[in-house]
Amino acid sequence: MGIMLETVAWAALGGALSAGILLVYCARWGLSDTAALWLAAIRSPGSAVFGAVSAALIAGATIRESQLFRYFKDR
Repeated sequence: MGIMLETVAWAALGGALSAGILLVYCARWGLSDTAALWLAAIRSPGSAVFGAVSAALIAGATIRESQLFRYFKDR
């Protein structure tokens, strides 16, 4: 749960900043259908956020306790 919350926090912030930049860029283009263009462009940041959270959850689920003991002992 902790891994997921931490990853969602930084990934959502990055996704929101990317979406804001895309929104400004689409609005400055001045096309007639800005909403459709923005919805198409938001797929990349949305996919990146989803991928980051999914990868963190998979990595967290595959960590074994023995690996953690060895890591902290060597640290």
